[in-house]
Amino acid sequence: MKKIVGVLLVAMFVVVALTTFYVSYQDEKQNLSGYVKVKHSPNITAIELFDDDDRGTTTPTSELTPNDEMTIRITVDLIDPTEIYSVDVVIYHNLAGFTAPDNASHHATIHWDKDVGSWSISPSGTTWDVDGINSSVPLGTQVGTIHIYVVFTPGKIARYSATGNWVIYAKVTDTDNPTLLYDEDQLTGLNCKYYLEMHVDAVAFDFGSVPPGCTNVSFNYTGGINVSVITNYWWRLTLNATGWYNTTDDLVVDFSTFDSILADDDPIPDEAPSSETGLAPFWVKPSGSYWDSLSPPTDDLIGTVIHLYLFVTLPSDIDPGDYHTTLSVITAQSAP
Repeated sequence: MKKIVGVLLVAMFVVVALTTFYVSYQDEKQNLSGYVKVKHSPNITAIELFDDDDRGTTTPTSELTPNDEMTIRITVDLIDPTEIYSVDVVIYHNLAGFTAPDNASHHATIHWDKDVGSWSISPSGTTWDVDGINSSVPLGTQVGTIHIYVVFTPGKIARYSATGNWVIYAKVTDTDNPTLLYDEDQLTGLNCKYYLEMHVDAVAFDFGSVPPGCTNVSFNYTGGINVSVITNYWWRLTLNATGWYNTTDDLVVDFSTFDSILADDDPIPDEAPSSETGLAPFWVKPSGSYWDSLSPPTDDLIGTVIHLYLFVTLPSDIDPGDYHTTLSVITAQSAP
């Protein structure tokens, strides 16, 4: 009896082994249908710049105008029915290059996509701006030739160029496959106009009461006169004045022959040249005295601020009395 049980167990193991061996070699099959649509990408045929605001196209131009609204028109040919997914416009100076990060002086990026449905511009918090109301992209499925309008304002410190250093790059994508169905192009050789604005936070200055023969007496203006400048290139700050006049408008002290008003950018007029930490002081002359080759600011909201301090020196033989002068503060383009 025990032998029979043993034989039966061996037979069962053989059956199980044969069954497992058979299942491991069974094949399963399912056919899948494949499909691909070959489609034409959007084709940018023109990028144009206009010196018009509100999507105007009457004044074509080849130069940017800082702090003035302008219009870009992008012409796109759509051979197959297409819905535009995104538009990117990069406005950059060759000195920075296309891949540089956005900054107020050399590089700006404007973006639109259909998911958000609104326009944005970088760098933010600057005087670069995009007019989202007048900028437009044809919505829905389109075919044939369409126009995309980007209405924007170049920032105040967009770097001046008279040698065609600016570029407008544009990229347009298709909703069906934005990473593959797209086109890009650029408009090169653009100039940028010179821009400068100045603000002086004073209309007068007063040295108060001083004796004849005084030397380098500071004016009564705490912290100096702030001369704020926003410009997109190197610049010059010039001061000129003719002299001291008496109450009957007679010229008593001629600044061309006597050094009377000293200008500095700090409250210490008699620093040794080796100790001077800012701009070197100068005597104001009728022909104009200046600080030259001042670098453009990197901030287009505050700009560069010169703290102007004035000091008076008078002849020892000047008569007591009241005297007045007119000091002109002039800013202008300079060179590096």
